Amino acid sequence: MTLTRGKQMILLLSILINILMVTTSSFSQVGRYEATIPPEILAEYDQGIVTGNRPEFVTITQPMIWSLRSNPNLGADVYRLDMDVSELSSAQIKVIQNWVSSDYKVLLWGRQECVEYANLFEGFGGERQVYASEIRVNLAPHPVNTDCTNVRFESAVGHLVYFAQAPEKTEVIASAKKGVVAGMFPYGSGSVYFVSNSSNWKRGADKDRWTLNFYQWMLGLPVPGAAVTSPGSSTHKTKGSSASLVGIKVRAIPGSVREQVKQSMSWQAAMIGVEVSFVRQNSSAFQAGLREGMIISSIWANNKIGWTPTDSEAFENIMRERKKGENIRYTVWHKSSGNRIKPGYAGAEEAGKWYTGKLSFKL
Repeated sequence: MTLTRGKQMILLLSILINILMVTTSSFSQVGRYEATIPPEILAEYDQGIVTGNRPEFVTITQPMIWSLRSNPNLGADVYRLDMDVSELSSAQIKVIQNWVSSDYKVLLWGRQECVEYANLFEGFGGERQVYASEIRVNLAPHPVNTDCTNVRFESAVGHLVYFAQAPEKTEVIASAKKGVVAGMFPYGSGSVYFVSNSSNWKRGADKDRWTLNFYQWMLGLPVPGAAVTSPGSSTHKTKGSSASLVGIKVRAIPGSVREQVKQSMSWQAAMIGVEVSFVRQNSSAFQAGLREGMIISSIWANNKIGWTPTDSEAFENIMRERKKGENIRYTVWHKSSGNRIKPGYAGAEEAGKWYTGKLSFKL
């Protein structure tokens, strides 16, 4: 079909307007954030997030479902859903589930999306609606909540929606009663991020910092630490926790595990280190092979310095001093399932026994 000159001009004008709108939106985002977030903190975020250019979203609609089998990667950082679940066939639902579990991220942003798509993912659901005045939303000690206390998840009429059911390994950001309001749960090799907010979200004074924190964390990037608020203090000491920078949490080694590892040693010595209690799926440490239940017995940075983390506090102190771009190497112990889990573990392994190896990654 050949376009007339007039239609060509209209089409060109439309494209130029869209480009201008995107550009204006990007600059207006920066200006909005500068109103509530200190400049030294704002500079620590991925600037694509600050300008509104990241995360890159692709929305999956019902006509696109079958093509996900042959063309699963559509080039997005994160995917959204826009479909009527009640009209999906069982096969279509299975395609979506298999697609997400093959290492893709899905975001459910807002109460409506969370309610609409919860049943697509096993273990997530049990919607509950209450008045916000009758229940308190608890913000977990999580990187996303850094410097955030005034966030509003309820609707304009005061309704709050939380979910009573969430998969066992859900990383909770906000909760209410015995349910979750915001967080992430792994789904196979993929992950589902959810935020059950509503119309009152825009009234929370910390919504901008929280949103930037959330996007930064969702993309596997370190979340900036708390802002310096004391007069005369340096404004450049804003380090986050190891959970935000590395994507892992640790705890003391249980006595029973400590004894098992000792029995696997060729020498009898005290088992020193920490047990990994959580690994964020999109982190560099996870991609390097670190898993929950492993023991970290030593830490090296840039192949020059070695530390032995004697407890979780020592581990936090060591990792808190690390900087983005450093090369990290962990000496770890893992309980074998009979298969080598990562290149670098030499020799055949016997199921049930503990073996040591090294994992390297870049912050």
